Order: sequence, then C-alpha cells, then structure tokens
Amino acid sequence: MRNTCSTECSSAPGPWRPAPGDRSLTHLPTRFARRSAGSTIQRRRWPRARSPRTVANDLRWATPNLVGRTTVSLEEAPQLLHVYQAVESYRAFAGLPAALVAEDEARRYVIETNVALRTPDRATVCAVVVRPRRTRERLPALLQFTIYADSVTWAREALLAAANGYVGITAHTRGKACSPDVTEPYAHDGVDAAAVIDWIAAQPWSDGRVGMYGGSYSGFTAWAVAKHAPKALKAIMVGAPVGPGIDVPMEGNVFLNFLYPWPFYTTNNRWLDNATYNDNGRWQRLNREWYRSGRPYRELEEIDGTPNPIFAQWLAHPALDAYWDSTIPQARSMRASPFRCSRRPATSLGDQGPRFTISCSTTGTIPAPTTICSSGRTIIPRRSGAS
Repeated sequence: MRNTCSTECSSAPGPWRPAPGDRSLTHLPTRFARRSAGSTIQRRRWPRARSPRTVANDLRWATPNLVGRTTVSLEEAPQLLHVYQAVESYRAFAGLPAALVAEDEARRYVIETNVALRTPDRATVCAVVVRPRRTRERLPALLQFTIYADSVTWAREALLAAANGYVGITAHTRGKACSPDVTEPYAHDGVDAAAVIDWIAAQPWSDGRVGMYGGSYSGFTAWAVAKHAPKALKAIMVGAPVGPGIDVPMEGNVFLNFLYPWPFYTTNNRWLDNATYNDNGRWQRLNREWYRSGRPYRELEEIDGTPNPIFAQWLAHPALDAYWDSTIPQARSMRASPFRCSRRPATSLGDQGPRFTISCSTTGTIPAPTTICSSGRTIIPRRSGAS
C-alpha cells in the first residue's frame, strides 16, 4: 500500500504579511532611487508583468494530475507543495511593487498614455510617449509601431528607451488602444507611422531625429514607413521582420494554417483577443476537419462557422501583387531613398527561418550605439541613461 496524504489533512496557510517591526520593504524606494534607470527597468520587468494567475498557468505543466483524486502520493506531494508555494507567494506580494514602481516612474519620467494622433486621412493612431524627466535638452526619439496593443508590454518598451536617454514612443495600428477606427492589418501602417514621425519631429522635446526598431510585425512597419522616407526618420533596426505577400500569410504561394486565427486575435477588439487565439481545440479541429473533408482551402470560414473576412481577402491575393506591393518598399521605390543598410546574423532563429538584424541609417543619424540590447523581439541602441 502506497503512502498517501489526504488533501483533507492539510490546512492552507494565510497570505504572507510582513512581521511586526519588519522594515525590509521600507528601504526599497531608497534602493530603487540609487540605481540607474536602465538597471531599474530590467530588475522590475519580470515580477511586474507576472500576475498570480500567470504564474499558476505557467506552473500547470509541473503540477501532478489530480483530476478526480482526493489523495496524493508522498512522491507527488513535494512537487505539489512547490507549485502551491510559488502561486501563493505571488498572490501575497503581487500588489506590493505597484506603488513603488509608480513612484519611481513618476520621479524619473514624464509618461503620456492614450495620446491620440491624427493621420492625413483623419484616422486616429494611439501612442504612449515616455520622456526622461530631468533632461532639458531636446532628444532623439525611438519609435515602435505595432498592431499588438498591450498596455503593459508596450509602455515597458517606451520606458526602456527613455531609460537609455531617448524619448520612447510606442504607437499602434489604427483601430487599436484608444483609436476608434477599423483595424486593417498592414494596410495603413506605413502612412500612419510616417504621420507619427512627423508629429514627433514637431514636438518641443524632439531634436528632429527619429529611429525605428522592432521585430516581426513592428519590423515590417519600420520597412513600411521607410518606403515613404519621412524627413525625420534617420535610422531603422529590425530583426525577423514579416514581409506581407512574401512570407506572410503565405510562403512560396503556400498559405500557413497557423495564421488563420491571427486576424481574430488582432482585430476582434482594441487590444488582443487572447481567449479566441488560444482556443487550440478549435483550431486543431478546424485543420483536422478541413483535411479530412477534402474541401477547398477557401472554405475554411464555412468549416469554422465564423466569418474571417481579412483572411478571405488575403486568399484573393495568393501571390505577390499590387495589393501586397502597396504595403512594403520595393527595389524601384528605394533607389532614391536616403537609407543605406547593412545586415548582420543573429544567434537565434526567426519565425520563418534564420534570424538576422538589418540596420539602416542616413546622414544625420541618431547617436551611434555602443552596445546592442536585445529585449524579446526588439533591438534597442543604448546611450547614456537617464538619472
């Protein structure tokens, strides 16, 4: 007979609280204030972005399967207790850093959220702008332009740029965040990002120089705006950018099934529809039923039972044509461009194959980087940090 421990034998401890007279937390603001802006951003990024629910989801793979059981073995108990301790610890201190982080950000930065910018055709682009508070000189700006509207992630990216002495801006595809317009992936990003760059150059805190950076979708937008060559855009640095009509949504004229849910994910609301996108059972069932039925690929919508007009529009353009050409620069449109580019290999693979980094600049560029700081899919030039 196996040794077992009934779940009824344990009593869950209450949430952790500082012991009376424990002053360990009261010194944190002073410790934060002594650190450089860049190191502070790096140290607070991970715990701030991970809620107790996120931790629980991440640790689910490590949790013993207890479905339908009322007891656990002694071999399973330590792992179960480890997971329980991690989740309860995050639940206990999840709210503690918020006030500290807000106080530190207010001291170091001027943060503007939901900045609504008008495009030439009267649409709205929503942006986050972060400036070093103690710098009086005009500064160059670093811009990311993305469809992935996530207030925590993209405010953090703008903060990271500001921590390195730039004005950090994250702007979103029209229809995302505070923009009331209709979201159309790829369609307007080049023109809209050019309008954002013109706006940046006209601000009293700008020295007239803007750099763009990013990967995947925000790598595409940097190329898309380069096609229009706004005067203030001095440099771009991208890694693994998508090329509409080249490797997205098809590659070699073969459509990629994993992209079918993506229009729902990015256009169902003004942020991101994670619930639909992560409904793996639905998408596996769709692929399986389509394969078994032998029906034409363009009938995926009917099999799924939900209209997907953006994907249907993509299917109407199965090869690189004028529809896709309108979104990205072509050789003929870049011959007169002031940009000169170089390519360097990266150490990891991109979504569609080998990843590399492309750096392009003009005369009068933004300050040359001394190091390259990789943050997820983004690459950011570093310069002297803000105090």
